[in-house]
Amino acid sequence: MKPKVPSSFWLLAAGLLCALLLTVILAYFTATEKLSAALEQQLPAVVNKALEDNHGFQQKVVPYLLEQLNADLSGISLQPGSVLINRCAVTLFQIGEGAAPDSSRTMQWLSGTHPRFARFEIHCVLNTAGISVASAVILLFLLVSAWLIPAPVSLQRERYITKALQSGCSMAEALTLTQPLQAVVTAERLGFLEQLLEQHFSFADAMALAFCSSEYWDPDCDLQWLKLGWHIYPADCRRAFQIAKAPALLEFQLSRSSVMVHGVTIELPRTPLLYYYWYAIQRVQTAEGWVLNPASNKPDLVLAQDISQLMEQWQGHKKAIQDLQEQGLKAKTLDQNRSKIRDELVSVLGAELAHPYLFDSQKSVRTGRFSYRLMTAPDSVLLGQTNSSEPDRDISEMPVVI
Repeated sequence: MKPKVPSSFWLLAAGLLCALLLTVILAYFTATEKLSAALEQQLPAVVNKALEDNHGFQQKVVPYLLEQLNADLSGISLQPGSVLINRCAVTLFQIGEGAAPDSSRTMQWLSGTHPRFARFEIHCVLNTAGISVASAVILLFLLVSAWLIPAPVSLQRERYITKALQSGCSMAEALTLTQPLQAVVTAERLGFLEQLLEQHFSFADAMALAFCSSEYWDPDCDLQWLKLGWHIYPADCRRAFQIAKAPALLEFQLSRSSVMVHGVTIELPRTPLLYYYWYAIQRVQTAEGWVLNPASNKPDLVLAQDISQLMEQWQGHKKAIQDLQEQGLKAKTLDQNRSKIRDELVSVLGAELAHPYLFDSQKSVRTGRFSYRLMTAPDSVLLGQTNSSEPDRDISEMPVVI
């Protein structure tokens, strides 16, 4: 997209048109002066000769002489030699002896010892065709200049063009991306842009987010979650900032087979989801939320019954329920499901953002066995509905992030 024509361009256009006007005025003045000089060289001799033929200066002869001289002048084509002036005409008004009267156009000469003068006027006609051609040339020059010559770049934009080039952008990309910086930009948006660049956002992403609509834009949002939101929903400011501004909650949506973490919906396989939910219940409903892993050689029958009831309530896999009821809860089963939960969350959120929503562990010095609990604080966990009366929804219709 061609950038907006700067105000300096219009100053150039006005300057060229003024220059054309001044040129026309100068051509007109030059033509009249040129003809005036030619007339001063030739007219005295013509007047003197005519008066000598009439036995000297006689007032009654002057009107006849003026008429003859004007008739002779009108028959002569006076070309000033300019493409801006078409032709000029000279009119004599008075011929006399003595001192010349005050007039804008007079000439004075001596005939022997007698001073004589002539009063005249010069009128030139402009060459409209020549002026039109000159105007068209100027207009064409301005149009070509507006298209080919780049607009002047502000110092602010120039600084960010350099940053864009340093980040690997081409000059064409840098000029396009920094176009918003040519206008007046608030200090708050510039500060936010700098923050994004410091957090290693690409230059294109930083510009897009810094100049999002004010309706969605929030310079106080969490930049790590903003980066994730922009990755999940590229070019969608509304959704990206929604994730960045979302509360740091872990919300279970069992009827949708998903959890929502900081505004990001993540689908989980049914069995790991229910184990995740079970750990969340322990975190919310017990003092510390720690769950001791069963001994490697002795499955836990009490915990198995607790989890199997939960799975029956929420349509867990029959094979998983059957294994719990027949074999009890094994340490390996818990380890595998925690690992699956971790893999699913990390694949969507990344290790750093997923970490607060995973598991903490502690080892018993006496038995050497590990206890695990959900790392998320109880007041940041939303367990959701407490029964499965609502039928499962079609997962294909859910806004699930994969």
